[in-house]
Amino acid sequence: MKSVIVLPLAISLLATRAYAQCDACLYTADDATDCKDYGQLGGELVAWPRASQECLDVYQIKVAQQNVASICTYASAFVNAFRVGDMQSSDAALGLGASEGFFFEQDPSNNNIPKLKDSITVSGTAYDCSDDPTDCWNALKAYFEVGAPGHAEMEQVCETLENKNRVNLQLEQSTVRIRLCEELQNDVTTTECAELEAMIQELGAANPDLACSAYGFGIGDATIPGCEDVILATQAPTEDGTLEASSEETGDPTNGEDGESSSATAIGTFTICALVVSWVSAVTIWF
Repeated sequence: MKSVIVLPLAISLLATRAYAQCDACLYTADDATDCKDYGQLGGELVAWPRASQECLDVYQIKVAQQNVASICTYASAFVNAFRVGDMQSSDAALGLGASEGFFFEQDPSNNNIPKLKDSITVSGTAYDCSDDPTDCWNALKAYFEVGAPGHAEMEQVCETLENKNRVNLQLEQSTVRIRLCEELQNDVTTTECAELEAMIQELGAANPDLACSAYGFGIGDATIPGCEDVILATQAPTEDGTLEASSEETGDPTNGEDGESSSATAIGTFTICALVVSWVSAVTIWF
């Protein structure tokens, strides 16, 4: 009788324990050292161990990252990034100041790279930027300050940069898995990538017909158990800085294979059911 009473509680507790922790790599500073880079292989969800920096370095795999901290700490740094820094050629400039008639335009004489317009209006004040743009740049710095009209625009650009960095970090993981698959076919191994190599060898033996490119697929539209409410790096950033799932079959390692997401659900369901059976058996014996 007592075992029947505790069954709902057991199910509730086990479901919470099974789903309370998302172990997927989010590619932020808060990631656990043992986080997993999930992807699909042959239609099944796979929790890949994250390749270490030492492993990536062996094959010189590095995707460019924007230094978001230096660009987005202050409004002055943000403006200077577009003026003389890393954002000089970024198309993000073209969307700034939409309510003011925009601050930048494409320069047809320089491969359409954005440039400051000859005249701009900032917070209702017109500025001539054709001869000496100093006042224009200073006006933009004030425009993007905290509490100023343009600060939300700055935050949006910075969020997009951060999201793209996360996607690029995930791309490094996809790329190294493809490379390791190719190296293993030639019997080449490295101690720096031993854990990932062992998993690729094991899954390769079980899926001999899969091309190495398959090891670079992301999750597509699958759902990772425990991560239902988490925004993952395997989702592509849209222009407004939000993320949406990548599922196109373009051959890009960040894209997932087409297929149903039932595999992810099955993993979670199986885990809970198995644990419930074990728990209930233990409770019955104890009582």
